[in-house]
Amino acid sequence: MKPSVVNCMITFLWSFSFTLAGLPFIYFNNWDQGVRCSFGYLLHDWIYLVSGICEYSCMAFSVFLYGLILKTARKVYAKSLKKASEGPDNERNRKIIKNIRSAKVMGYVTLALVLSWSPYKVYQIRYGLDMTTDFTFNMSGWLVFLGIFNSAVNPFIYAYQRRDFKKGCQKLFGCYRNEGQPGSKVEESSRY
Repeated sequence: MKPSVVNCMITFLWSFSFTLAGLPFIYFNNWDQGVRCSFGYLLHDWIYLVSGICEYSCMAFSVFLYGLILKTARKVYAKSLKKASEGPDNERNRKIIKNIRSAKVMGYVTLALVLSWSPYKVYQIRYGLDMTTDFTFNMSGWLVFLGIFNSAVNPFIYAYQRRDFKKGCQKLFGCYRNEGQPGSKVEESSRY
């Protein structure tokens, strides 16, 4: 796989998906104007209540567990710094830093999931308790969209920790400079 082939495949898949998913919103649909449709017409209220409580509880538990993981990772990192001052063990420190980075990424993914889906889960619980109003009923579609948006954010969270991704973004957005290349600011300042 060459980078150009991968870029073409990604561009095609995203373009095709957005085009296909967007067609019903533009013109190609057979629903009448003014007709409201919601998930609430599909199942009994209590099913939404139980589902919302279970999923919200799982999200809260996940946040708690990742908090413990990050706390432990911080302690391990502090111990490794202390041992590094006694005698350098570069390979061990690199592995620890890599594991801590992975823990942070998973923490960010969990946080993004919770922030994206918790408003919808609160709506489900309110709907199950029969506490919804017309405003919240109309907002439910947008809350689902916010939850689904989490899937678009995750690849960027995973990729952000990769140096090659950061360099690619810097290059793409024009804030990349070739350090040490003739004519660059870094090379010119190092002459003096």
